[in-house]
Amino acid sequence: MADVIDQANDLADSERSALVRLQVARGQQPRVPPQHATDGRRICIDCGEPISHQRLAAVPNAVACTDCEAAAEHRDRHHRRRSPWAP
Repeated sequence: MADVIDQANDLADSERSALVRLQVARGQQPRVPPQHATDGRRICIDCGEPISHQRLAAVPNAVACTDCEAAAEHRDRHHRRRSPWAP
């Protein structure tokens, strides 16, 4: 039973991350409040590690660390190429 619950939680986390990324890409403020570490730094929605100060200085509304954002952009490009509806 725990495996099913873990899978459901993983799916919910993935959908939440996708929604936040879509909102940020559209220039909207994410409706999900950013999570913060005990020292006040913002937490990456994908890996759970603190987002660097340099990234937040460059992208104040960042919700993912540099590595996770790069991985998400790579996945997005790959998905668009394979989609039959892509231009």
